[in-house]
Amino acid sequence: MKWNQIEVESGKVATAVDLARAIVSTTNVDGADDITIKDATKVIKGIRDGILALVASGYREVKIGNIGILKIATFDEHEAKNPKTGEKIIVPTKLRAIGKFSKTLKVMVSELPVDIGNDVIVQINEEKAERSKKAKEAYAKRAANGKTFKTKK
Repeated sequence: MKWNQIEVESGKVATAVDLARAIVSTTNVDGADDITIKDATKVIKGIRDGILALVASGYREVKIGNIGILKIATFDEHEAKNPKTGEKIIVPTKLRAIGKFSKTLKVMVSELPVDIGNDVIVQINEEKAERSKKAKEAYAKRAANGKTFKTKK
């Protein structure tokens, strides 16, 4: 089963167990039981604990490929007002987790149908393959015409 063929209840919030089930269903192919829900749950907890350990040891960015970047921002001490009393208070320096999603994830989410329901199976892989094919054709056409391309350094 592909990742985009998991049936979900509309509007449902996924839990760690749902994520573990999704990992199992997308990694176990051809009837092989390579990974169990218990194993997948351990992996999820390990990722969480690993990220927390990195942040505790001083890292301020954790990049997770095709998902995004977790940044730790420092908010300096500042003066504020208590909204009930109007009294001025000092808010201490704080760390905040800020998430920035990758372009890949944003594009994938933007292509999902708005009304995903129980019986809807999203076929993103076919659409992605079609876009990739069109991009390769456009690239070949430009190359055949002798046009140059910008490359990342």
